[in-house]
Amino acid sequence: MSDTVHGGALTEMMTRFPNAPQPWLDLSTGINPIAYPVPQLSTELWQRLPEAEHFSAAAQAAAAFMGCAPTAITFTSGSQSAISLLPDLLPARRVALLEVTYSEYASAWARTDCEILRLPDPKALMHCEADVICLCNPNNPDGYRWPRADLDALVARQTERGGWVVVDEAYADFLPSLSLAGQIDETHRLVVLRSFGKTFGLAGLRLGALLGPQSLLHHLRQRMGPWPVSTVALEIARQAYRNTAWQHAAAARAYAGCEALRSLLTERELQVEGDGVLYLSVLTPQAQNLWENLARQGVYVRRFADNAARLRFGLLADHHEFTRLRTALWSALSAIGTRNLLPSN
Repeated sequence: MSDTVHGGALTEMMTRFPNAPQPWLDLSTGINPIAYPVPQLSTELWQRLPEAEHFSAAAQAAAAFMGCAPTAITFTSGSQSAISLLPDLLPARRVALLEVTYSEYASAWARTDCEILRLPDPKALMHCEADVICLCNPNNPDGYRWPRADLDALVARQTERGGWVVVDEAYADFLPSLSLAGQIDETHRLVVLRSFGKTFGLAGLRLGALLGPQSLLHHLRQRMGPWPVSTVALEIARQAYRNTAWQHAAAARAYAGCEALRSLLTERELQVEGDGVLYLSVLTPQAQNLWENLARQGVYVRRFADNAARLRFGLLADHHEFTRLRTALWSALSAIGTRNLLPSN
């Protein structure tokens, strides 16, 4: 397992705060709180290793959902496994990424002898000289959304100079206009990562996808071996990617839930930094106190080792959870005082 601290790890929180009320309200992971209903599957699917037909059927469904060619997709055991393999797939002397972004990219490249550039803002990343440029769109955790024209220019520039662009679209499913999946072909030096578990609320299924040119996908498949994901995961994905009615309803719920959460946080005088639809990021000098006071009430939000002023809140599943968070926020902010909640300029 990675040494980087993420959301989840609820058992550790329960150990650290043994007197917190049960059950915990876990808002730490940025995963859809209303999961796709897992279908009843035949015993045969549990007994069979995945075959070409299973991969093909799932890829056809995923391609229609993502807006790319089926041949551009290789499934992985979660997008995290693809991130871990990137340094092997894209050998580099210099890799660039934002200072504030998903931490596993820096962790993956740190295991090599390459130089890692941590740049302070998107403009700096756009104009840097690196063999591989990694970014998230929307960015995790601050929710920054890259203008499409900037990404097109970056991909063109990197392709011309023989570099690569890696775009993590783990939170782009509900923001399809952001996606570069349709640009994947043999002429662009572009890799796109997608996550199934976040949008469909089934993180435990461990299913993701890497989109890229055929030569890169061939290398990836060789590295992963013949059965990188399960037959069951492929069948659930095939059905879920084809279920447009569920997708539209889930998107509407996520948009509404995100705005309701934004209203709750701002009415409590917290500054919302940005969102990825499935999460909201907050900046406050009182972040650590707020995190601990919420935890004592059994509410678990994400904090960040590299920025003690940031918290991330996942979406709520229903009105009961919303009411519980509202009550916990009021209690926590009353305990720490409402002065100095906003970052200083």
